[in-house]
Amino acid sequence: MKRVEIPFSSNSGEQQAMAASGGCISFKPNGKVVFQFPSQEHYESYKSLIKGDK
Repeated sequence: MKRVEIPFSSNSGEQQAMAASGGCISFKPNGKVVFQFPSQEHYESYKSLIKGDK
């Protein structure tokens, strides 16, 4: 499975959706903070949760 990374969001609702969908907050070697999901399926779950949140 290929990991999916998207830019970090300071929005607490998006952080909760990220955690609920199996994602985590990661730091890239260059210091950039990202949301990381173990698969596209987890990322799709995150997007579904975000749509329901708004």
